[in-house]
Amino acid sequence: VAVVGDITPEQLAPLLDAALALLPAAPSRDMSVPETAPQAAARTVLVENAVTQTLVQFGGGGLKRDDPDYMQAYVMNHILGGSGSLLSRLGSAIREEKGLAYYVNSALEPKMQAGEWGGTFATRNDQAAAAVETLKTTLQSFREKGIGAEELAEAKQYLTGSFLQSLDSNADVANFLITMQLFGLGKD
Repeated sequence: VAVVGDITPEQLAPLLDAALALLPAAPSRDMSVPETAPQAAARTVLVENAVTQTLVQFGGGGLKRDDPDYMQAYVMNHILGGSGSLLSRLGSAIREEKGLAYYVNSALEPKMQAGEWGGTFATRNDQAAAAVETLKTTLQSFREKGIGAEELAEAKQYLTGSFLQSLDSNADVANFLITMQLFGLGKD
């Protein structure tokens, strides 16, 4: 439970008691989820639709939130395509350099039992194959060459600078507090 706003603990206590009173004290059935693993091999799935644009979704295994490498993966995602940035590697290659899509974004989605990393973009049907090939070559280049010192410094500066802006409403703060609780994150 996370509560944010202009309320005292004394005012909040009876409201929480009333809201949670009907919940059972303990789960009535096994709520555990088994560990999962991503597919071992990449595959392409093509779904034909009579539309003028092709939606491309890509992804693969990510990290659980408690993985020691989570923050490195978070920075990696930002550099690749996080926040839908046109300055990201994917945004630069697919949109800026080749004009194959209006947007490209990616996200790291940590879960308690597994994680995923993926992204999306849309393009004209006649450009889909070229856009997918650009996606693949950009990812391969990233894998082979890694991240430069300047690119890493810029990503860290952006991520730390934008963190407080992501908490600009009570709902944003409450959501962040819930995330901290779900994943057992410390106050640091």
